[in-house]
Amino acid sequence: MNEDELYDKLERYVRGKLPPDEVEALERDMAADPDLQEQVRLHRLELESHEFLLREKLRRNVRDWIAETPPEPPAPFWKTWSLPFLLIAFAVIGFWYIGREKAANSEPPTEQPGPELKKPPVSTPDRPIAQDEPAKTPPAARPDPGYLALAETNYRTPTHLDGGDLKSEGQADTAATPLAAGIRAFQNGRYPAAIRELSKVGETPDPDEYAQAREWLAHAWFRRGLETKDFRQAVVHFQQMALQKDNDPAQQDRADWYLLLSLLPDYPQHPARVDSLLQNILAVKGHTYFSKAKRVQDALIKI
Repeated sequence: MNEDELYDKLERYVRGKLPPDEVEALERDMAADPDLQEQVRLHRLELESHEFLLREKLRRNVRDWIAETPPEPPAPFWKTWSLPFLLIAFAVIGFWYIGREKAANSEPPTEQPGPELKKPPVSTPDRPIAQDEPAKTPPAARPDPGYLALAETNYRTPTHLDGGDLKSEGQADTAATPLAAGIRAFQNGRYPAAIRELSKVGETPDPDEYAQAREWLAHAWFRRGLETKDFRQAVVHFQQMALQKDNDPAQQDRADWYLLLSLLPDYPQHPARVDSLLQNILAVKGHTYFSKAKRVQDALIKI
């Protein structure tokens, strides 16, 4: 059974549309396959996210309908012009009274001492002038839970990274390297530690090692974003991957797809970029993530 057939079967299962004999067979397979159980959980999560977004859209429409009130009828002529006439009359009387008071109390004005002007402070070595604090970066807006669930459902660690911890090299040679430490921290779910270690890997004489560290780092930022709901750093790092000039086709496919997933939780802020990435992926029939991109596009249309 290929990936698309399995996806359709799981989709019918979570929606209660799978025949009873196929349900029994699938549940027997699930009992023996943890990966299949995880796929079923993600399908349920995606279904719940679609239902949540539809409910939110209906609530917004109802609020808009309630907010629409019929226009008020125009006021009668006498009500429209009575207030301006009264204001003009009060203004004329006020100016007349003020002019009369000034004429009665006209005396030469006495000079009042002006406020003392303070000299600006002078900076000296022993008394430096305090500087204003730099403006802080505004916190990221919380992503929409429906779009966040859609991104999480479609995320998988790439096959060439999943399970790779430099085992091909000697353990003693890699135990102390930031790359190996970062990979192990990532695989243990300690994403802040992974980010800290992988960020230490600079441009070494081995370009493959540096590229590998950059890719692990981008995925660590994405996994951290699932915890903090802030995907800005993941967007930065996957975008850097997408813009590299020496990408092979597989690496370029990965960069486009994971950049798309990093932008997806904040889709209302980046609709043009997400739609453009989807079109670029779907324009290539042989793209590694063509089927997944098509499912994301269909899900966005339903929202």
